[in-house]
Amino acid sequence: MGKRIQAFARFVSILIICFDGSNSNTKAASENHIFDFGLIQLKSLQFKVENREGNHLYTSNAWRSIGGKERLSANEVDSNTAISITYKVGTIKGLKALYTPSFQHRIGFFTSQIRNEKKVIRAFLEWLSNQSFPVVDISVSLHPDIFENVNTYSFDISAKYVYKLPLLGTEEELFKGLKSYTRSNLRKAQKELILIQKNDKSELIRLCDLTFDRQSTIYPRQELMDILESQLLQKSRLDFFAQRDGVNIAAVSILFDQERAFYLIGGYDKSNSHRGASTLAMWAALCAMKKKGIQEFDFQGSMIPGVERFIRGFGGEKVMYTSIQRYPWYIKLIKKLKRS
Repeated sequence: MGKRIQAFARFVSILIICFDGSNSNTKAASENHIFDFGLIQLKSLQFKVENREGNHLYTSNAWRSIGGKERLSANEVDSNTAISITYKVGTIKGLKALYTPSFQHRIGFFTSQIRNEKKVIRAFLEWLSNQSFPVVDISVSLHPDIFENVNTYSFDISAKYVYKLPLLGTEEELFKGLKSYTRSNLRKAQKELILIQKNDKSELIRLCDLTFDRQSTIYPRQELMDILESQLLQKSRLDFFAQRDGVNIAAVSILFDQERAFYLIGGYDKSNSHRGASTLAMWAALCAMKKKGIQEFDFQGSMIPGVERFIRGFGGEKVMYTSIQRYPWYIKLIKKLKRS
């Protein structure tokens, strides 16, 4: 029965490809111009597309300069609350789409104060529903409970999570917060490996290629190269390598702004395996961010299978956020059949 369902799913996929006139299953590059979405107003809240730079990494001009990202801002007229959202426009399955940029995981809301979160999400969903995108696939940094009793305009709402680690205590307290298996791997690596901090895009890409090839997984390699080659982001990125006998075994790359650090990507050479290599690189990243006065480390990608246990070992707090999706019915059907 399962084989029949898979065969039917493949058949439907072929029909959809012919219908769409495209065989692309990946997110294409964004169109590099600003879409005139105009202005939407709900009570005192206004949304508009503009070029104003925020203080968050993902609302910075440096981040927006990579790959044609768009930035939406909202202001409450009678307060100092400013909300910024960075997203991308391109194609998914041959259809025009609005989606979360690669390596960002959440499009917003990047602000320190929102007086009425339900009001904000209502205005945002209203704005989103008025856009001419057959496909919407984004995640926002708001708890799923906020969407209760809110008109979701037929968007599919689901919960996701990420681990975040406060960096407010001492390094000793940070170490005590590690899981026992993480502390054990770290001690072993500190005795047997060498830690190098050097931004080296060639070695980082090499280790990432080895990792994803081993997993038979395609990753957004070109988008990663764009980030690594961005001159505007050079001061906001650090790479950490765990070495043995002069050979890099594991790598961790992070991005940061004045308050937060973000796990960008990691790579591992299994042919030169060492159980604590990736742990050593990540620990070095955490300590470096603490010394810079960064307040929080965001382990982006915490839900990825095979990664969660590693991330959880550093003792972060599980924080919920929300996925907002809209796909045509036939793409939903294909996805459902593939999961069967």
